[in-house]
Amino acid sequence: MRWMRWLGVGLGVAALACGGVAFAFRDTLTGIAGVFSAVMEEPDWTEIPDADRFLAYLEAHPDTVSLIAYTAGPDGQPIPDSRIEHAADTPLVLASTMKIVVLSAVARSIDEGSLAADAPIRLEDWDSWYLPGMDGGAHPSAYDRLEIAHDSGRASDPAATVPLSMVVGAMIQESDNAATDTLIALLGDRMDRETEILGHAPLQPLLGGMLHALDAEPCAGSAPDLSDPATRRARIDAGVRPGTLATQRAGLECTLPRGTARTYARIQAGVSTGTHISPTASAWMADHLDWPMDFPSNQEKFETFGTKGGSVPGVLTEASYLVPKSGDHAGEHRVVAVFANQMSGSAWIAGMGSYAHQAFIRRLATDRAFEDEVRARLADR
Repeated sequence: MRWMRWLGVGLGVAALACGGVAFAFRDTLTGIAGVFSAVMEEPDWTEIPDADRFLAYLEAHPDTVSLIAYTAGPDGQPIPDSRIEHAADTPLVLASTMKIVVLSAVARSIDEGSLAADAPIRLEDWDSWYLPGMDGGAHPSAYDRLEIAHDSGRASDPAATVPLSMVVGAMIQESDNAATDTLIALLGDRMDRETEILGHAPLQPLLGGMLHALDAEPCAGSAPDLSDPATRRARIDAGVRPGTLATQRAGLECTLPRGTARTYARIQAGVSTGTHISPTASAWMADHLDWPMDFPSNQEKFETFGTKGGSVPGVLTEASYLVPKSGDHAGEHRVVAVFANQMSGSAWIAGMGSYAHQAFIRRLATDRAFEDEVRARLADR
């Protein structure tokens, strides 16, 4: 699952995995019908194969996308002449990109001494947030990577513990929602404090929002309180029927948290330059976000490269920092955050299949001619 996050493997019809909060079609016929209907919504966008086409999509949908890109100086602040902005302060649905803020809250708590990176986390507690079949396989994939014995994502030894850092790694690398919710619950008031510091909307466990998104009237009322483990397990055991791509998209639009591209770019710039919270906290966050540097092709091109993205039906988001080794921006701390919401089914499926938004980020961070084109076609006037 980790390599799928960046290399752009094609998606199957019966299980549409979304980089983080993911919804799988349990009924194959419903899934096929939903995908067919979605592609018919906006047939001009059934193909988004590369960065150029993704830029064209952004330009054609200015009211539902946001972007900020710049070179960060040593203090983590944008170098003014380098900045490109479009609706950078418009709050949009985040999907799993919001996990950067959870990572920041953990890093701050460790830096202040109120939490230990090796604090033991019971596998039973981690599993208690897992909604089987609805996370694109992220949770069992994390267990596989960590060599934790399990049966379909439930730990074979629920009383066993793992260090906190492993749960954090699963949140970022596999984009495990159960890991994310375990951390949010553990942080408690510290999570609220982090969002206040960052000027971000409050974050609640994803499980409640996901279940609420599938309610008959997801835009009415609020997500269920699942803080009690028994209540949580009963709700999970009751199961869900995801419905069509269109109904998922509508429900998630109402229930998932929102944030701005500027906020996420600011965090990523600080991590890249060592100025977010503290040098030690920034380095700890970078250890988790720099997973693209595992690949030799990225090691050849970048000094460092950190990212976190996310997708649910109708939403593609990503926030990245990159330091190129050569070219127009060699040695510069480049930051790009791009959010797209309310995507038609055709555009979303095309984007998920090609990962063109990630090609867009890499090119915008490294190619000055493309940067100038983006500025001319998209930047706010």
